[in-house]
Amino acid sequence: AASDVYKRQPHTLSTDFSESEIKGICKSWIDLYSEYSGAINTYFDSHTNLHTRPASLIKNYISVIEALSHNLDKKKTYLDDTTKNARLLIDMISKYDICEQDATKLKQAFLLVKGTALKSRLSVFLESIKEYLPNGFDDDFVKKIINTRHKITHPKSKQEPYYSSNEYPRLAAELSLSIHIYLLKSVGIKSEIIRKLVQTRGLAAGLS
Repeated sequence: AASDVYKRQPHTLSTDFSESEIKGICKSWIDLYSEYSGAINTYFDSHTNLHTRPASLIKNYISVIEALSHNLDKKKTYLDDTTKNARLLIDMISKYDICEQDATKLKQAFLLVKGTALKSRLSVFLESIKEYLPNGFDDDFVKKIINTRHKITHPKSKQEPYYSSNEYPRLAAELSLSIHIYLLKSVGIKSEIIRKLVQTRGLAAGLS
């Protein structure tokens, strides 16, 4: 049971930090909260509300990630192959056996988007904390997240692949864990402490 996991795992204590580290963390938290108070409030309100449905948690957590990743990397560009038109282009490239070099040029011409697009924001967000994440938080995960949110908002959507409703609780837990990691890293928590807390939360949520 989750409660047993918390009992077995050692908790982080104030003695794990020096006085100067605590002051630095507090200042970083104040600065972070002043810039992203809306997103942070949404995260903790959602995370602590036991009555919120997994589908709502997923939408809320994605909105939080969008906000937190707003300034991560606006200058980068990415190939967004999650849209309907993108899939049509990829199907045409495959159908007409276009060589790899020309296929790359076509994708860059029609699928390139700025770093403010949702796919790129999620990718950059997860990339910034990948050292702490379990396996599986990759491009396929990002695509399925985007399609799943669209499916939740528009139930008749046929964009695939997406997570089924019985997978929503685990997906919500994974998104929540990633936000938790990002917040800890952003305020300067030491890596070994983040890893210990991630292990505790991951095991309690059934993640590996």
